[in-house]
Amino acid sequence: MAVFAQEDIRFAMAGLQVELRTSRPGDLTQLAGHYRDYETAAQPPHDSVEPHLTVKFETDTELVGPEPRANHPRFDTELIGGRTIRLKRFDAIGDVSLPSDSKSEQVAVTFRSGGNRHSLEAAVRIGVSIALPRIGGLILHASAVATEHGAKLFLGESGAGKSTISTMLHDAPVSCQKISDELLAIAYDATNGQWRAYVTPFIGGAGLPHGRSWPIDEIYFLRQALEHKRSERAPGLALRELLRHVLVYVAETDTADRVLGLAAQVSREIPCYELAFRKDPQVAEALGIA
Repeated sequence: MAVFAQEDIRFAMAGLQVELRTSRPGDLTQLAGHYRDYETAAQPPHDSVEPHLTVKFETDTELVGPEPRANHPRFDTELIGGRTIRLKRFDAIGDVSLPSDSKSEQVAVTFRSGGNRHSLEAAVRIGVSIALPRIGGLILHASAVATEHGAKLFLGESGAGKSTISTMLHDAPVSCQKISDELLAIAYDATNGQWRAYVTPFIGGAGLPHGRSWPIDEIYFLRQALEHKRSERAPGLALRELLRHVLVYVAETDTADRVLGLAAQVSREIPCYELAFRKDPQVAEALGIA
């Protein structure tokens, strides 16, 4: 049994309380994300409240693999005993233990890896993507900007222009700020009765306003074209498109049902559009950004 070092990270994002633990001192520094920026919102480690997600890392020198690279392949998944998801990739092996009680929110992840930052980061992303729907949130492959009206989210396949449009708007002489390049958390804020977009602490978020959130104004599904055009999407069509951009490792019906229900709620309650655009800052006019 591993003895975990006293360098745990306890952070919170979109209401999700997360604890990261490791068996080898120094491994968590390899994450290279911005998790420490989210610690002030977390319950203190000595608090009686259990985290929603616990991720434990163990170092296995046989899983070092080739040099780390940003775009590793997806994990193979296998459901074991109905409540454990086994994840396998050349550089890491992990088990996601789901709660036996459907009313419980606690998810536990144990990962063995060679300790490079990309395999460690993958373990955190997977755990968050499975735990967050249990408290009413989702992780989206999306870029986004914040405006005076709230966050505008941009979804699309690789190459559709997600990073292009958020960077272009951020640099343009309009009143908006980039809050996501790749991954964005969204969750329903019951206190204020609104969906909010949350900046994530993951690798690749340099320069983003970490720890902040905005009410979601609109969602756009991107398509590059010769001219700017915004077309409204009915909730049914928006739902189908939205589900293509949810990050989650689904291996059992409980998680699938939660994700589907949340995505359906989002597509009903937030205006969704298809946005045809070209690489031109004047797209801000089509988006109603002054």
